[in-house]
Amino acid sequence: MKCYCFIFLLSYHLGFSQHEKPKVLILGVTHSAQLINEYQQPAVIRAFLYNIKYEINQKTISHDKAIQQYKLLIQETGKKINFKWTGVKAFNRLDSYFDPFGNMKVWQRINLELAREYFMVNDMDNYLKQKKIVEGQFSGLKKAMLVDYWAQYIE
Repeated sequence: MKCYCFIFLLSYHLGFSQHEKPKVLILGVTHSAQLINEYQQPAVIRAFLYNIKYEINQKTISHDKAIQQYKLLIQETGKKINFKWTGVKAFNRLDSYFDPFGNMKVWQRINLELAREYFMVNDMDNYLKQKKIVEGQFSGLKKAMLVDYWAQYIE
């Protein structure tokens, strides 16, 4: 039952049509560049990101495997893809009602998650490179919030 609830919530928030759900579930996190290219739609890209996060939280993939998957996803993700529903109330802020990094585009969030994984495996060169990429996307209040939240949630 828990699996069905997760799938329902994931599909609801990502805006899948009834016909798209089986594709995403079949793809899971064992995706390849060919599959992403074949189904390159914003909902599918977002689903891959959520699937990777879910697998990390369930400890069914290693940090190194997550890094590989995030790197593949970055290559295939357009910089303008947004999350379907974010809980963002004030768009001048980085955070949302439930996520300190909720007001990011998908591409920015994938880079943030990649930096987090590099930090977890103690690869400081790549970690700092990814951190610089993410920080370069923001200015003003959003950048100040990023620096603060980064120290709290990433490091």
